[in-house]
Formats: sequence, structure tokens, C-alpha cells
Amino acid sequence: MRGHPAIELYECLDTGLHFFLPWDVAGSEQLYRQLQKHEFYYLEDKWEYDQAIHILRATGSTQTPTKVLEVGCGRGHFVQKLRDLGISATGLERNQSAVHDAQTCHLPVYAESLADWAQQYPETYTYICSFQVLEHVADPKQFIHNCLACLVPNGWLIVAVPNRHSFIRYSEYNLLDMPPHHMTRWCADTFRSLERYFPLKLVHVFYEPLAAYHVDWYVQLQMERFWKLPHPHRFLVHKIIYKLAKSLYKHASQMYRFMLKAGLRQYIHGHSLLVCLQKQ
Repeated sequence: MRGHPAIELYECLDTGLHFFLPWDVAGSEQLYRQLQKHEFYYLEDKWEYDQAIHILRATGSTQTPTKVLEVGCGRGHFVQKLRDLGISATGLERNQSAVHDAQTCHLPVYAESLADWAQQYPETYTYICSFQVLEHVADPKQFIHNCLACLVPNGWLIVAVPNRHSFIRYSEYNLLDMPPHHMTRWCADTFRSLERYFPLKLVHVFYEPLAAYHVDWYVQLQMERFWKLPHPHRFLVHKIIYKLAKSLYKHASQMYRFMLKAGLRQYIHGHSLLVCLQKQ
């Protein structure tokens, strides 16, 4: 890829962050223009949107006007939700096509870099929100520094990312969780470790329940895990279950899907986590 013979995955021993090298294989704007053609890419409604709005309402101050910056806002769906609630919100997005779509809807969304915005508007925002963006960033340290520069003292940074400890870790060939799409993989402990490197305090961690549209994927991965169990584990259930389960694989997976969609999925950690950090 781009002249590199290999792309390698590393783990930071201090933070637990998983990251790919080299950095310069991160996706181009053209990649995101292609991805936005798929309906799943810029969804109007997401679990993290509702969760973030709940946090804004719970932590907002009557003395300080709420002012929100969304970094990586896509077509501006979350910006629109906030403005519909009477909350001042602005979006930044590097995908020019998505910016055009947002501006066509008269939303204050701009094709500016976060670094430039931080220089123009230091200590301006009470909240910075970023959903499913940080994992794409080649330099997360600078990204967080720029977010902090935009925040007022005691301001809030609300971030949602794929949770690398969720069921997605069993997907060996998930191309969307690799370069050039994703450059890093996060978990709650990694965000907790940021307190040692930034003037931030981790206040809340929220886990997305398994989404209805991820049930089939979840079941597929869990069934594949069963068949890949090491032989000593399989042997324990071989005579009683293994042959029967193999012949009834289709029915077993259908029953599993039914149970999840009937309500069990609410008790299973889904794709993403959301963290709420306060500037110190």
C-alpha cells in the first residue's frame, strides 16, 4: 500500500492503544467519498447521538451558554439535531462532498482542519463531540491537543469509537477496522490512561447495547468461534452436542438471532463505546 511492503499492528505498553504503522497510509478524501455512497456510513440516527444529547442536558450549566463543536460531522445530522433543540452547534468535516450536502441544508459545517480551527477559536466551546472519528486519525495525540485548545476551562470532550473489546475483536478480516480506514483501536482503559498525558479526567464510560442491525454479524462471529474451539474443548461436548449442533447449525443460529432481537441484545456490549472527559 502506497509503496510500503507491509503494514503492522502494534500495542502501546503504556496506554493499551492498538495502532497501525506506517501512519501515512491513512485514508484519503477519495476513500470517504466512495464510502458515503453506502447508506450505513452517515446514518441520521445513532446510539451515540442520543447518549451525547443526554450528557449535554445532564452537565449543561444555566450560567454558561452551551456551545458545541462536532469534529468529523459528516453530513451534519448531529449538528441538525442540536440546532433543532435550540443548541448552538458547528461542524467540521474534511470530506468536501459531505460538507456540500450539509451546507445545502443551511448547516454551519465547514471543510476546515481541527488544527486551524483551534488557532482561530481557542477556548470557545463548552463541548466538543466526535463520533467514530478518532480511530481514523493518524496522529491522535495532536487531535486531542487541538480539541483541548478549542475547549473552555472545565469543558467536555465526548468521543465515541469502536470498542476493541467488543464482539468485533473476533472479526479477523474486518477491512473497515484496518488501514486505510482505521488507524487505531481503542478501549475504556486506553481512554482512562489519557489522564496521565493530558489535562483530562475521564468522567463517564458508556457501552452501546448490541444494535439490531449488528445481530446477524454478532451471531455469525459467535458461531464461527464455536467451530474454532481448540480440540480439547470440543471433545467435552463432542458426543452429546457437537454432531447434533453441526447438523442443526442453521436452526441454532436462527434461534440465537430470535433471542437477541427479542431483547437479549440489550444486555450485550455492542460495537461502540462513548467516553465523556472533562478538561482540567
